[in-house]
Amino acid sequence: MSQYHFQLIGRLVQKEAETGEAIRDQVITEHALPEETVEIEWLEKLVLEAANDVRRQSFFKILEHYDAQLSGRRQHVTEHCEVIFAGKKGLEIASCVGRDVVHRQRCLCKTCKQTFVPFHEMVPSTSHIYITESLRERSCDLVKDCTYSQSHGFVQSETGDPETLCRRELRNLVETEGERIRTQEMVEARTTLHGHGIDVDEIEALLSNRIEPSEASGAVPGICTPPLPEAQEGAAAFDHEPTTAREIEANAVKGSLDGVVVRRPEKRKWLELCVADVRDQAGHQIKAVSDADWTSLTIKLLAVLLGWAGAHTPIVLFVDGAPVLKNIVEILRGLFKEVYLILDWYHLVKKCKQRLSLACYGSTHRKQWLQIIMPLLWEGKVAHAIWQLRKLRKEARNPEQVDKLIDYLVRNQAFIPHYKRRKELGLTNGSHRAEKACDLLVSKRMKHAGMHWREEGSDAVLALRTIHRNGEWDQYFPKAVGF
Repeated sequence: MSQYHFQLIGRLVQKEAETGEAIRDQVITEHALPEETVEIEWLEKLVLEAANDVRRQSFFKILEHYDAQLSGRRQHVTEHCEVIFAGKKGLEIASCVGRDVVHRQRCLCKTCKQTFVPFHEMVPSTSHIYITESLRERSCDLVKDCTYSQSHGFVQSETGDPETLCRRELRNLVETEGERIRTQEMVEARTTLHGHGIDVDEIEALLSNRIEPSEASGAVPGICTPPLPEAQEGAAAFDHEPTTAREIEANAVKGSLDGVVVRRPEKRKWLELCVADVRDQAGHQIKAVSDADWTSLTIKLLAVLLGWAGAHTPIVLFVDGAPVLKNIVEILRGLFKEVYLILDWYHLVKKCKQRLSLACYGSTHRKQWLQIIMPLLWEGKVAHAIWQLRKLRKEARNPEQVDKLIDYLVRNQAFIPHYKRRKELGLTNGSHRAEKACDLLVSKRMKHAGMHWREEGSDAVLALRTIHRNGEWDQYFPKAVGF
């Protein structure tokens, strides 16, 4: 803290009593106090308004003092520069004490033939408005939990100035801060991956389907069913009981991936947000990861897994069977010694119900086939379940839906374990951690009636809620130094 800061604090302490008298005098001067008895809330409002005026006036007078002090140096590059004043230019400043215009002194250096503004040593050069870091942080803190309308009202009330920020400025502020957070997250993730000798550009290309991954054929040892034979002449040959994942033997790190949709402004349009939840063997959360793009989410998730667990720790991921998993599996197998992917039981049941509802003749017919298929899948007998579905195709109302369900099971067969045995051993069968993370990070804030979101706004709010949940708020919004 500089000597000037100490002197300024000393003067403020000395003037504390005088400030109270100034507020009292301002209330009495601007509002003639009635002789009759009034409500205490009325007096409270007057004092708050007067205090806000005093705070705002004091803040902007100090800024004017700083501007005069910096301009008084009359020095540009060297002491030989000939500097003259060249008029003043206004700058709007929005702060936690209100909004006003500061008239900055412009200077002209005749030696260098340049115009400069000494005030920019304090405030970055801007042509429209400067919003202080404290107001930015407070605005983001409000928006992460409240609607923009509510947050705008809180900002007006707390600053005592109805013109501190308009709604458009508040929205742009939040989106800018969200983009800054996402950029910083990706920089940190890239640094971590580069530290482990990983080419991030190659991973991005793979996830974007610019590089065709090899087929994820064969079983992952420990949790998955064997490859599905091309010929299926009977069910008995496919009865197989896969073993249990090694997560009960080693200190495995568990992760859950899921997506949640929010409404776009366009009619019947939706935007998907991605969330991942990473936990240690004891079930304690390591970190929540989120993004509006699966590629960015995967890169940040890989950085978390490598940074926390390392390449030799078993990784167990619970997934929902999305097609993008094909590329993610290819990447994970190349980075980690042991990777176990498990298809979430909830999503598996949901997919079977949806497809069979469209394929069968009514709910009774569907129920009959669910009673046949689901017990087989519960025991990890994917091939047997597919053999039964091919029998259903002959009597189905819509055979195409049965084919789609078969394709889904074939694509995810390597991720379907023996759910029954896992439950008996007390192991997790679902991505309920990610479902809960989606609820806490997205649904509770962005899925209320009448809400619709653009990608920039939804991702910004998601970023703010994620860093708050991870306890990283101070990392992205460092407290002001000095006072």
